[in-house]
Amino acid sequence: MLHRFAISTVVLLYAGCQTTYESLRPDEVVSSSQGVFLASITTDRHEQVLNASFHIEGGGLEGVERVHAFEKLGILGKRSDFPDEKELRGRLVAISLPPGQHGLNSWCLNTSNLIGISYMSPKADRPKLPFTISSGEVTYLGNLHLNLEMAPNEYGLVKPVAASPRIQVAEERDLEIFYRKFPNIASWKVDTIELDGESWRVAEARALAASGL
Repeated sequence: MLHRFAISTVVLLYAGCQTTYESLRPDEVVSSSQGVFLASITTDRHEQVLNASFHIEGGGLEGVERVHAFEKLGILGKRSDFPDEKELRGRLVAISLPPGQHGLNSWCLNTSNLIGISYMSPKADRPKLPFTISSGEVTYLGNLHLNLEMAPNEYGLVKPVAASPRIQVAEERDLEIFYRKFPNIASWKVDTIELDGESWRVAEARALAASGL
């Protein structure tokens, strides 16, 4: 189902979606007093897609933090962890978080256009998707994917017009990459959480209906 979202043009690269969170390095020491958030963040494989992020809150964090598929340099800075996937690209991301209740509360998709960089985000607030981070454990949240829909404008130029999130467990694929990519935490217990991504779809559909779109 296609969802339409607000699209804003920004002057600076990723000005609306910058993050302080970067994925763990394979040689980085992680304290067992912390927990680890693990997810594959991906987008459709399209030349106009630059980056994607999902937003985390709670658990003692100050405000909302953003976790990027490709971090600050977009696709120019990081290779995809899924080179054999013809339809998507992105990375398996692991970040250290304090233990406690957290939640995903939004997402952002950066795209290029003729006049600069644009970003898409949900049209309305949506339910927070809760998850728990435990000390000394890895919490796997699945594949957090953003689809991009392209369509011609009134001048016949193709541009991004909408995005839609898809959240699903891809445990076999992602954990195989996890054990290779993060040997520093490969011995930690992995707990898989199935998020209620459908609630996001329903909330956005209601907001669109209320606005007459």
